[in-house]
Amino acid sequence: MITKRQARAKIKDLLHKLDLPTPGRVRRSYLLKFALKNLKVRRARSLVTIGGVGVGFGVIVFLVSLGYGLENLVVKGVATFEELRVADVLPEKANITKINDEVLTKFAKIEGTEKTLPAVSVAGKVSYQESLTDIVTVAAEEDYLRSSRVTLSTGRFFTQSQEAVVNEATLRVLGIDQGNALAESFGLSFILTSTLSPDFAERQETESVAYKIVGVYTGGENRPKIYVPLSNLVAHGVQNYTQAKVVTINEGSLADVRRHVENMGFVTTSVVDTIQQIQNIFSTVRLILSAFGLAALVVAAFGMFNTLSVSLLERTREVALLQALGMYAREVRELFLIEALVMSLAGGVLGLILGILVGVAVSILLSAFSLVAGGNLLIITSLPFYFVIVVLLLAVAVGFLTGIYPARRSTKISALDALRYE
Repeated sequence: MITKRQARAKIKDLLHKLDLPTPGRVRRSYLLKFALKNLKVRRARSLVTIGGVGVGFGVIVFLVSLGYGLENLVVKGVATFEELRVADVLPEKANITKINDEVLTKFAKIEGTEKTLPAVSVAGKVSYQESLTDIVTVAAEEDYLRSSRVTLSTGRFFTQSQEAVVNEATLRVLGIDQGNALAESFGLSFILTSTLSPDFAERQETESVAYKIVGVYTGGENRPKIYVPLSNLVAHGVQNYTQAKVVTINEGSLADVRRHVENMGFVTTSVVDTIQQIQNIFSTVRLILSAFGLAALVVAAFGMFNTLSVSLLERTREVALLQALGMYAREVRELFLIEALVMSLAGGVLGLILGILVGVAVSILLSAFSLVAGGNLLIITSLPFYFVIVVLLLAVAVGFLTGIYPARRSTKISALDALRYE
């Protein structure tokens, strides 16, 4: 087992080898100090070059973070964290497989399943005052409603058999004022078919029973819908459910649970499928945005290349003196590469700061407009940590590519010819 002292010694030895790969040569730490000094001497030119590279990287960072931020906004609007654990289960189109209590027990035994939530969707006939209206009716328990993003604008969920939760579209169809909805009742009968139980005829209608409105929900549904307790239809002899929700222990278990359910002959859908489609779309959007950013970075890279090339021409005598004093051509080449890497990395860090600050400023501005209009905060940019690493690696690549040619040219300078020319 390696002790802490031994580990520190090995790290120190590795750093020493990186700093001084060959005994008798110039240390790379000295070359770094020399490069920083050269950049300081030509401060204005270095700052302009670093600023140009920084703007190029800043454009990339802002555009990519904008892509990630918009994706997060859309995904959050599509689903909550809880919904990422839920799969909707439906019988196959041929209706050969049925969802019943026996099947739900099998679902519950699948590893990763937390609970199963059945529901029955039927046609309901609503009688209110002197009107008779057909409205979709779903019989389910409270957990099913919560998993379906049923958010009450007023009232509560049902706790007794003859209570109902309706949406705003139902109130409009029946002509009920939302402010007085909780004081209203309506008659409701169910249209039951043979798919719900082998004991049923092809089509039969139950007796109309009075239901009290105890809750009104919003959810963007344009068609009227009514939720009632599942026990009401079970009491009428319903044995098969039209749909169910399988809730998994965590998000990571959803794919395996869905695969098992589908192998049993059922069809599953999940908001995760929609999110994957959104992510695919935004991946393409980010690539397009990155292409625009790369165009700006290429222009900045050419500027840095020009700066290094001009610097080499101005420092012909300096290079000759270094060679005359005993510096090897390899060390001269490393000196110019280090200067290029320093400017590029500085530009990359500056670009990260600029891109993040611009994103924050735009988010604050849009959030101010949103709050004035009665909306919520809008964070339209998001930058994952791995992309920060990508930007820094890209900065190293840009520095190497723009510095390799001037660095090679510096090794071809003849010390004798340069000094004679001077």
